Amino acid sequence: MASFPQKIKTSVPEETKSSLTEKDLQKWGLQGIQLRAYQLDGVQWLTQCLANQQGCILGDEMGLGKTCQTISLLLYMRGALRQDGPFLVLSPLSVMDNWRSEMECLSPCLKVLCYYGDKDKRAELQRDMNNTHYHVLLTTYE
Repeated sequence: MASFPQKIKTSVPEETKSSLTEKDLQKWGLQGIQLRAYQLDGVQWLTQCLANQQGCILGDEMGLGKTCQTISLLLYMRGALRQDGPFLVLSPLSVMDNWRSEMECLSPCLKVLCYYGDKDKRAELQRDMNNTHYHVLLTTYE
C-alpha cells in the first residue's frame, strides 16, 4: 500500500509538475545549502499552489526544512516572477532570530527588516520603514 505522501505526489500529472530546479534557486540567490529531494519537492509544490492562487500550509515536522523551503519560495518569487516584495514573514518571537540568521545565510540578496520590540521601538521602525528598502518584513504576532 502506497504511503499518503506518495499518493499525493503521484496524483499530480507529470506535465503539471513544476520544472523548478535547485540551480534555478541558486541563480536567484540561494546559497549555503543543498536542498534534499523532498525539500525541492516541497518548494515545487509551493510554487504550484502560488501559480494556482491556492492557499497552502507547509506543515512538516520540526527540523525538516520548512524555513529553507519558504526562503526558496521567496527567491523563486523574486527571481522567476520578478516580484521584489516586500514579503511578510510572521513567526513566533522564539524563532525570529533563527529566521533572520537563516535569511542572512541562505539568501543574502534578500534584505530583511525585523519588526519587533516594545511600543516605542516599533513606532521608530514604522517611521523608518518608508525610507528603507527591504524585501522581507520579518515580524511576530507576540
